[in-house]
Amino acid sequence: MKEHSRKIGLPISDVPHGDHITLVYKNDDDALDFVSSFLRSGFRRNDLCVWITPGMKAKEYTDNIFKENTIYVNHNSCSANFNLVLVNPEILSNVSLFCNSILELIEKKQKYVLKSGFNGLRINVDLITNQGQMLPFLKQCRESIISSTSAMDLTTLFTCPMDSLSSSEVLELADGREKTILKTNGMWTDLVDMVSSKCMKQCSLSHTC
Repeated sequence: MKEHSRKIGLPISDVPHGDHITLVYKNDDDALDFVSSFLRSGFRRNDLCVWITPGMKAKEYTDNIFKENTIYVNHNSCSANFNLVLVNPEILSNVSLFCNSILELIEKKQKYVLKSGFNGLRINVDLITNQGQMLPFLKQCRESIISSTSAMDLTTLFTCPMDSLSSSEVLELADGREKTILKTNGMWTDLVDMVSSKCMKQCSLSHTC
């Protein structure tokens, strides 16, 4: 994480505390920029920051404790307020099991937050699946986690690659209640604002023709 932080060159606004945001990214560098900013915002607030991302596959397990009914392959504490949780990618094919396991983790981390004197909990969840499966997976994951943690002092970021969504699915995200952000023309933009801007331009062009 420290090596990644040194590579950040873009000024990115802090992610507001208590928000639930979805990041749709075109390349890994963009995702890393935003996630790093998301985590740094948490460090400044003295939040416990947790990055949940696909890691080793089941056949690569090295610790027997992770072989029994759990998605967690490895769990590394990189610093006092940063945890990296590696997830078996195969579990992403079962959204219910994935969500339940993430909620179980969040509950444990929330208890640790209260016990250790952190100001809040900040979770980044990397989602990776095939095109045609991402949108329903993302929607169920967001709804399940956000609704189940409404009483917690929690800030969440869900990240998914652009190529896992069709054009119509990206537009469908703009109709949702949750904030979705992507990068356009070198700027991080709210998807709703971007779609509205394009619609206004199209309307202007139609009136001038």
